[in-house]
Amino acid sequence: MSLYSDDRAVRRPGDLHVRTELELMRLVRSGRWGTVIADPMVGKLRPAGRFVPLPAHTISSKLNDSLSLYGDGFERNIGSKCC
Repeated sequence: MSLYSDDRAVRRPGDLHVRTELELMRLVRSGRWGTVIADPMVGKLRPAGRFVPLPAHTISSKLNDSLSLYGDGFERNIGSKCC
């Protein structure tokens, strides 16, 4: 799923392009997916099913500039929440 911009170079079959926050909210609340893995800000939209927070720098960078998903940062920020 892409949010805001639609980069056709990385698009895969079945990918969705979301243009607005309202459209994103409707999708994550629809129950279409059993698990939603997304930035913690998306969790505020109350997704249906299981929610796994995966920080995205483009969304949360202003809130948490120390965000790291590399090396020890992955374990610290994601840990066992994911898999």
